[in-house]
Amino acid sequence: MERITAAEPRYDAVFMDHMMPEMDGIEATEAIRALGTQYAEEVPIIALTANAVAGNEKMFLEKGFNAFLPKPINVTVLDAVIQRWVRDRSKEAAAARPA
Repeated sequence: MERITAAEPRYDAVFMDHMMPEMDGIEATEAIRALGTQYAEEVPIIALTANAVAGNEKMFLEKGFNAFLPKPINVTVLDAVIQRWVRDRSKEAAAARPA
């Protein structure tokens, strides 16, 4: 939480486990989003969970996660999530600038 608050280092994405000691992944994600900084609101947070019953993906997305990866992780699904949420934004910015 301290690194997100400080925005240093800046992460391309956060892979958040659902079940963690002290604070679970949903509580941690809600706390990050509540920090109120642009970085905390926009950093992609991807849920990792073995709790992959029907309907849980929607619940995670409603709680502030950007994506959902069930365990065990399927490499094809992981690749699709990385392609969507973890990308080289400097290349995108360069491509958007007029030549």
